[in-house]
Amino acid sequence: MAKIEYVNYDENVDHLTIFKEKEKIDSSVDKGLVILSLNKKKELVGIEFMGIHKNFKIPFDILKKIKGC
Repeated sequence: MAKIEYVNYDENVDHLTIFKEKEKIDSSVDKGLVILSLNKKKELVGIEFMGIHKNFKIPFDILKKIKGC
């Protein structure tokens, strides 16, 4: 099982990005406020939340602590 390698909040665009370690993205599925990234086996290897504060009501003080983890 792959571990999470990258978690980042970009306050300029209000996006939260999470990716698994050592996985390559083959395709993406845009679900509106969420983009799912899949590998060649169609397994979920990444997820990006658009407007995480605005649309999901996650407080800024929490989001700012997870930059570039």
